Amino acid sequence: MYNSEELTNLLSSKDLPRREKVLLILAYANESPISLSTIKQTAIIHGLREIDKWNVADILAKAKGLAVKVPDGWKLTGSGASFIKNEFQKQDTFSTKDTAIQLRNHLNKIRNMETRQFVEEAIKCLESDLYRSAVVMSWVGAMSILYDHVISNLLSDFNIEAKRRKTDWKFATTKDDLALMKESEFLDILTSLSIIGKNTKEHLKNNCLNLRNSCGHPSSLKIGKHIVEAHIEFLILNVYEKY
Repeated sequence: MYNSEELTNLLSSKDLPRREKVLLILAYANESPISLSTIKQTAIIHGLREIDKWNVADILAKAKGLAVKVPDGWKLTGSGASFIKNEFQKQDTFSTKDTAIQLRNHLNKIRNMETRQFVEEAIKCLESDLYRSAVVMSWVGAMSILYDHVISNLLSDFNIEAKRRKTDWKFATTKDDLALMKESEFLDILTSLSIIGKNTKEHLKNNCLNLRNSCGHPSSLKIGKHIVEAHIEFLILNVYEKY
């Protein structure tokens, strides 16, 4: 229900009662029962060291049906899961859902079914909090849209400019041909043909493309929803809604 960074941020709040913090740890366990010692260990790992002084068993016993003790430990009840969702997920993920809604609103305007599948997959990733996958798929969808625009409107001009820059360039006739060019070089040519502006190109290259590359390769990179939202919002405003 929550990733490690989100749990740390929630547990650091001085306004949350002890009960809510313990319930959040159960929610972090994603429906798996956890022992009292694991609850405390999880809390400490995420910065809540004071839990060592709490009577966690008593807190959960007084949680009024929000948590239940089973043979393997404690877990949220259905009411507890609903409580956490209503109290925290509603606030914490609203903007992510809003971004997904924006993408879905654009989905019906995409005629090319291949591009539409890319964008639809990006939406599903976003809605499932698969942030790195959402970054990659939203970028692939945006590039697919730009390839379609070139194929339909400026293919000859594009090929001439590409040949001027790279003497070994073989004239493209399909999206697969365009995809043989480095995406950064492709964006440079779009700018020279006034398809996208210089500032747009710089952001696409230095922010969106770099983030996509970081997310698309094995690494220790961790990103939160706000980074993903900013990435997708830029693509919506400057690619999805324009071409």
